[in-house]
Formats: sequence, structure tokens, C-alpha cells
Amino acid sequence: MVSGEGIRRCVVCHAPLEGERYARTSFCSNRCRKIDLARWLNEEYRIREEGENATESDEEASGFGQGDEQ
Repeated sequence: MVSGEGIRRCVVCHAPLEGERYARTSFCSNRCRKIDLARWLNEEYRIREEGENATESDEEASGFGQGDEQ
């Protein structure tokens, strides 16, 4: 995710991801990585099928649609 000022941010907690250490990751820590994995395993995220429209509840559950560019 990239904020309005061009700084990459953690997809879970939105902490800034600055420096070489975060060049190839979307998470600021192992904790955030595990939280994201748990969300996938608990089916809190889902990939829409072709032709399926997004609903507000889908957007809220995924974190999308809240003004974030992801």
C-alpha cells in the first residue's frame, strides 16, 4: 500500500515501510505477517469471482474501499 505522500505502509497496521529492510515485503513485522495469514485462513479475505460485484460488507472486511490505495 502506498499512502498519499508516496510512503509504502504495512498492509495490516499501516506503519511506514522505509529503508532497504522493507524493500520486498508488505509487512512491518512477523506479527503483522501472521495477522494477515490468519485473516486469509479464517476466510476474512476473499477473491471475487469474475462478474461478482463488491458489496460494502466485503470492502469493510478486506480493508479496501476505505480511501486506501491498495
